[in-house]
Amino acid sequence: MYMAEMAMTLSPTGQEAQRELRLLLNCFYMISESKTDLRVIKAVFELRTMSECGFMPQIVCCRDCSAYDGAAFYLDVQEGHLLCADCAAKAGKTCNLDQGALYALRHICLVDDKNICIQNFCGQSGKAFRSGRALCTDPHGQAFEKL
Repeated sequence: MYMAEMAMTLSPTGQEAQRELRLLLNCFYMISESKTDLRVIKAVFELRTMSECGFMPQIVCCRDCSAYDGAAFYLDVQEGHLLCADCAAKAGKTCNLDQGALYALRHICLVDDKNICIQNFCGQSGKAFRSGRALCTDPHGQAFEKL
């Protein structure tokens, strides 16, 4: 119900909603087949839907120094930007993404919608996706039911 409500609230109507509805259908399929952790499906759906609707965080490089690669990054969910480990430390923030999680985040948000793959992220890299925390917040202030 949560994902359907989010899609209904944020997605355009008619032909323009094709990508968002395809993602919703793929997520429902993954849930029905029990192929992936529900928290991962939820996180992928949230990130991709928010990205498709124009609320994608700035995830290409560090906001302050433009570093693209690194062992760890801090994703500021409220502000919608990345900080590398050095800039995060200067700002008093603790990194919440390792290199694998950052790659997954970029893949989910930036890949062509036909190539998006909902998979079970394993190890420490998947921690951010399986934590149960919403990685995106509703821009309209609406509270959605949780999965």
